[in-house]
This record gives sequence, C-alpha cells and structure tokens, in this order.
Amino acid sequence: MHMGASALACLLLLVSQPVGEFDAAPRVHGVALSGLLRLDCEPSRTVVCNTIDGKLPSLTRPLGLPSHTSGLAPADALQLERALAIAFASVPVMEDALLPFFFERLSRFVTGASTADPDDALRLAFGSGSQANAGYVGPDVAAVRDVLEHGNFRERRARSWALVYVLQKNHVIEPLFDRAAAEPALARSLGLNASAVRRRAHELDVTRREVDPARRASNGIADWLFPPFSSWVRFDFDSPDASGSLPARAHPARDGAAPSAPAASSAAGGWRGCRRLRAGGCEGTQLRSDDPSLFPPLSRAEIVYQCGAPARAHAGALSADAVAPGVSASSRAPASCRLRWQPGSSCYTILDTPIGDVAGFAARAASLGVSTAAGPSGTTANTLQLAQLLGATGDELVLLRLAMVVWLVLSRDHTLWEVMLGAEPFLTPALRIGELPDGQPAVCALGRLLPPVLEWRGHSPRAALARVCALS
Repeated sequence: MHMGASALACLLLLVSQPVGEFDAAPRVHGVALSGLLRLDCEPSRTVVCNTIDGKLPSLTRPLGLPSHTSGLAPADALQLERALAIAFASVPVMEDALLPFFFERLSRFVTGASTADPDDALRLAFGSGSQANAGYVGPDVAAVRDVLEHGNFRERRARSWALVYVLQKNHVIEPLFDRAAAEPALARSLGLNASAVRRRAHELDVTRREVDPARRASNGIADWLFPPFSSWVRFDFDSPDASGSLPARAHPARDGAAPSAPAASSAAGGWRGCRRLRAGGCEGTQLRSDDPSLFPPLSRAEIVYQCGAPARAHAGALSADAVAPGVSASSRAPASCRLRWQPGSSCYTILDTPIGDVAGFAARAASLGVSTAAGPSGTTANTLQLAQLLGATGDELVLLRLAMVVWLVLSRDHTLWEVMLGAEPFLTPALRIGELPDGQPAVCALGRLLPPVLEWRGHSPRAALARVCALS
C-alpha cells in the first residue's frame, strides 16, 4: 500500500495551489446550477436544472486514471482508507479550531432560532437518535451540551457527529431555518449566511408551490439540507416517473423555444437510483464494543448506551465520560457486546444503473478502482449545506470535507470517494476531485482533502499532510 514518490509529489503540488474565489454557482448553457434557482431554472423545469451536463464532478469527462485503491483487494482497500482517515483525524487545524467553531455555531443556531427553552430546543433537535447510530449516547441534554459546547473532540468525535446525523434525519431544523429566513435580523444575530439562506428559501418556496409532492425529491429542492441539482447524491434515489430528469441531457433552447424534453429513462417507469436498500433491511455491524479496530476506542458513555452497563471491562474506554442517565454506576459490565450500529455499508446494494447515455456510479467506481459502500454521501452533502447556511467559508467547507472522511470512513458508512462526491458542489474548483488536469492519476485527488492555505485561525495543516503521505 505504497503510493510512490510521484504520487507524493502530486499531493504536495496540489496542496500548494492558491485558493480561488468560492464558486457558488457554476453554469451550464447559461443556467446557474448548484441548486441556485433563477427565474429560468425552476424546480418544475428540471430538464434545465437537473441534468447530466450540470453535475459536479462532470459526467461527460473521461472516467480518469486509477485511484489510490486501484488493484487492491476490497479488504486491503478498506484498510488503506481507514489508515488515511486515522491520519486525517489528527490534523490539529480540524480538531482544535474548526470543529469547536462549527459545533458552537450549530448550538447557537438551534437554541437561538427556537422559541422553546434552550434545553428543550436541544432535546428536540438531538434527542431522537438510537443505538443504530454510531457514537450516539442518548437524549440527555447535559451530554448533548457537553459535546456541542465543551467537547474534547479528540475523545468525543464520534459523539459529536452522531448528533449532526440525528439532526439531519428528524427535520427539526426545518422550522428553525424557516424562521431565520422570515426574520433577517435574527439570521444576522445568529451569524448565518444571509445570501445562502435567501437562496435556499427561494428554492423551497418554488418547490412547494410548483412541484407535485411525490416528485419534490427528484424534481425540486425538498428541504433546507437537500442536495443541490449539481450533486451526485441525487443519483442515490429513485424518480417516480420519467419527469424526473436525472437521466436527461440538457439541450439548449432554439430561438427562444422551451428546452427539449428529457431523454427516456434508463429504467421502466422512471429513473432507478444507484443503490437499493437490502431486502432484509440493514444487516448491522459484526463489531463488538471492544474490537481493537475501533478508532478511537468507544467512550464510557457509548459503551453504556450500547451494552447497558458501565464499561469497567473495557480497558480502552475513556473514563472521563459520564455514565448514561438511569444506569447504576454499580452495575456489572459485560466483557463486551455486539454493537447495534447500522452503517451504510450494511444497508445498501450498489446497482449498475447507467445515467441516461453515460456510465453510472458503479461503472465509474469500477473503472477508477475505487471502493463503494452506500453511494454518493448524502450525509456529507447535508452537512456541508448546513455549514454553508450557518456561515462557513470556502476553507472551512474544505476542512469539513476532511472531517466527513474521518467520520464516515471510520464508521463504515461510506468510502473516501463517496464522501468526496458528496462534497463536490460546495468547494472551489481548485479543490474539486473533478477538476484534476488531464493525465494526473486520481490518487492526486487526495491532496485536495486539505486546503492550500498556510494557516486557518492560527493553525497549519502542512505538517499533518506529511504524516498522511507517510501513512499512505
């Protein structure tokens, strides 16, 4: 699992590139994409908005050259990506600066935009998780505050991101953003990106007024955190009929006429997504709570939540974490228990679904030699969309992509490539995996995980990059 000198040089070259202006609205045939609706690009006219030609990375460029996992057996590819994620986890700029910044801002928004008491607001936003969620430790408000406001992210990383995942799935955040959009003064006081909030509010308004409810996920912007039209994540899901234009190619209008109709769907009755939930549902993980491959080892609170008793028998447990509410501190702990997590890799089968007349997700992954688990990462897209609304900048979004790799690769929810795809529409072109110069091997995309800046809030990522390259 050695990259070689040329690959390392490629990584360093990419990290030295200057940062460009944040490209919020790439254009295809003169139409603004990335989910930024204009009068000529409404959700009900997805032949213009939601096209093959408008995806990031491009679906019409060559598939590229072999990747960092090309030629490796699946188990070896998994171990290589886990080694990379563990290395990325130690990047000081992420652990010491970005994550506290992100979670403090998230906490301020959840409590400040809610009309409920702050504790009730936190309970509503983060209290609906379960043992299926890696890192979740229950709805106790004190534990939630501990993570969001005072968390030691080196020790409590999994618990932090478990809360973000829960928030994405329960839709509690929807009325909070609705209120912020209706009250600009509130949005400003909470530090939100006012422009991003206005754009997403417009997208939602048009979707709700003009798109059939059954087609909002395929033809519109269904909620505040929904992937933009340019996102590959939209290939994860089915379209109810051929009016969802995911497999369509954009054709410019002639002489002012309306754009041409979508091409016929590649599946009878409509577009079929690139993944399918397994017939028996999620299989769950085979890991046990004391498995040595877990990084970091489970905290005391996680073991209690999963196994039902304090974690005395787990030598690697973090003793500083509190025991879950309602569990007696004198209870005897089992030696270990099978974790009840349901990672994405245990839930989905990847389908070889062409995207109109071009190769689909599975074929592209096979050609590149990259691993797959659950399709392009919707969790990554949702998180970066949330961060953008909360006011994150271009460099902060790049670092959040790095955090997503750490979280989702180590939890076995997604592969590195799937995370990179989920983040693509939110990044400056210099840092997108789809913008590699012709002839560069796809392994060079790894260098784009770190922003090419000397420092961010007083922290430098360059030393960490050297450690990542050494591990690779």
